[in-house]
Amino acid sequence: MSVPLVDFLPPEHRERRSRRRVWLLRAGLSAVLILSMVLTALHVQRKHRILDGELARISQHYEHARTRIAQVEQLDRQKEELARRLGILKEVVVQARGSLVLDAVGSSCPERACLTKLDLRVNAAQLLPEVEVSIEGLCPDHLDVANLLTALSQKPLLADVRMVFSEDVDAASQDKKFVITAKSPGLLAASPPGAQQ
Repeated sequence: MSVPLVDFLPPEHRERRSRRRVWLLRAGLSAVLILSMVLTALHVQRKHRILDGELARISQHYEHARTRIAQVEQLDRQKEELARRLGILKEVVVQARGSLVLDAVGSSCPERACLTKLDLRVNAAQLLPEVEVSIEGLCPDHLDVANLLTALSQKPLLADVRMVFSEDVDAASQDKKFVITAKSPGLLAASPPGAQQ
């Protein structure tokens, strides 16, 4: 047989004790909430500092890369400008070299020889373009052709001087037709081919 518990405390005391428990529970929950908020704020602050450091490093790398890209673009512009100037320089040198080749051929031609055709072509496929020279003409005998060939071979401006052919024009004429080829290499070389070292 069980005996029911009897509470001899007055109702006011029970009510105060109940309110005290509720207040302690609220205070404990509030303290836990405040503590969790403080810890969360500290964690967020630490993450924020880490992200700020990463952002600063990324910004520094970006600025460095942007500077390098600007330098590369500047170098590309300079390269294009140099290529343009080099093209102009090559044209000028080719024209000047052509005039010098004409002068060299004219000064080498014997008095009795007659030049009928002089062809100058620029071979620009090489790194240092060269002028290819083709000379056609008439001479009274083969000795004049040989003298012209020798004189052209001694010109420092010309190289690889070759006789393509030398033959009689026809039976009635005494004239000999000849074709000579040569090259004037290295338009941008420091000194002409065959020059004294």
